[in-house]
Amino acid sequence: MAGGKAVNVSTMGGDVNVDDAPAGATVSTMGGDITILSAGTFVKAKTMGGDIEIKAVEGWVDVSTMGGDVDVTMTGDPNRGKRDVEISSMGGEITLVVPDGLSMKFDIDLQYTKGKEGRYRIESDFPMEKNETTEWKGRWGNKRRHIYGTGTVGGGDNLIRIETVNGNIRIKKG
Repeated sequence: MAGGKAVNVSTMGGDVNVDDAPAGATVSTMGGDITILSAGTFVKAKTMGGDIEIKAVEGWVDVSTMGGDVDVTMTGDPNRGKRDVEISSMGGEITLVVPDGLSMKFDIDLQYTKGKEGRYRIESDFPMEKNETTEWKGRWGNKRRHIYGTGTVGGGDNLIRIETVNGNIRIKKG
């Protein structure tokens, strides 16, 4: 990592693996899994089809997949720097592990399609209000219901926004 530059990788297909990105990482692939073992400052990752796993990140996170599971573990001092999280999957499980003491505001949206009632839920080690819609809504494809999770931990300094379709969402204390 000469000069402290962020890792920047983009590919038309195939897996992307990054061992260490102390200044952060921006990675994308049109089809494949993304794995980042360690990153500082930030991780921005996008795949059109595949899983995303970030084993350790000390900054903010913005990741999305069109179909796959997402596992993110935040590490380091919970009071140092920007720690916002944006995770989106159009079909998959999401697990987020955050450091104890992180100040957060939750904006969680778990959507499920007709015929999948009762199969998915939001699990959190932190206090969170959960509300489920009763009407099926949607303009395209399958009609959906939503389970929303909201709440604040500490002063709510970092926004934790997570969205998935037909997958559980887990938020754990690290």
